[in-house]
Amino acid sequence: MSTPPPVPEPTKPKLVWYQQVWLALPFALVAVGGAIGGACGGAAWAINQQVFKKTKHTVLRYVWTGNAGRAERNGVERSRARQR
Repeated sequence: MSTPPPVPEPTKPKLVWYQQVWLALPFALVAVGGAIGGACGGAAWAINQQVFKKTKHTVLRYVWTGNAGRAERNGVERSRARQR
């Protein structure tokens, strides 16, 4: 008796270069918020990647990730204002 051939796993779709650039925009928070901004930017990048991979509608991908990035920037700016 022989074993059946292995079933290939479906490959995950890779993101195009301009999608990677869009997702990396929150890292610009390092310039505004320093280490805290970088941490928030990294968290936003990870969340945005999941949104891009799981959302089928192209326009909604950019709307949702754009709103998440804006929320991150507002939070960093508020924390800097409190420190002054």
